[in-house]
Amino acid sequence: MKKKESLEAIFRMASGIHIKTRRILENRLKSLKLTFPQSGVLISLLRNDAVSQKYLAESLDTDSTTIMVICDALEKKGVIKRMKDPRDRRTNLICLTPLGKRIGADSTGLSMEYAERLAASCSQRELESILPVLRKLYEEIKRIEKQ
Repeated sequence: MKKKESLEAIFRMASGIHIKTRRILENRLKSLKLTFPQSGVLISLLRNDAVSQKYLAESLDTDSTTIMVICDALEKKGVIKRMKDPRDRRTNLICLTPLGKRIGADSTGLSMEYAERLAASCSQRELESILPVLRKLYEEIKRIEKQ
């Protein structure tokens, strides 16, 4: 297989993995009344709570407008709240509510169950062998994006 064909196969598979994973998780997240992007925000806030919308957008590799729309919906559900940053009153911090922490933990559990099922189909060695190539491709994509 030529280099170009190999790269096309990697892109096709990566796209298929993303699309199918999103579809599967969206279906499972319905029980929590969450969308896939909303779940991503909650999981990110579980790792690092009380962050700016800008930080959240950067950490999830999306734009501020998308994060604002997601946060508006999550705020209406009572799972996050916006608070003024005491260091900079122009900035809002996004914080989990107690309900948000519970739903975020449930969302993490659903995601981890899925990830564990996928991981069971590969050996540790197989997973570790593909990571360097994927990292290299991802870093190059980020460099191209900045141009």
